Amino acid sequence: MALEAVMALAIACIALTTTVQICSQIRAIQQAEAYRADNALASYMLKQTKEPTVIVHDHRYHLTKNGDLYDEKTKQICPLK
Repeated sequence: MALEAVMALAIACIALTTTVQICSQIRAIQQAEAYRADNALASYMLKQTKEPTVIVHDHRYHLTKNGDLYDEKTKQICPLK
């Protein structure tokens, strides 16, 4: 009887851990997709309007001399793929 309880507890712990891992990975994927969408929007806006900078959500973007998109908040060139 105690063995059954221990096995049930172990299965419940594994299920809970798996659920938490899946939820955290889904959230990370959603954040990455939102950031890529913001980069694409900023790039489109900068190229269409010829403005020097644009702010999308809380990130300020501008185009470099090479035509790359630069995020001033993260201080890095954004991938547009």
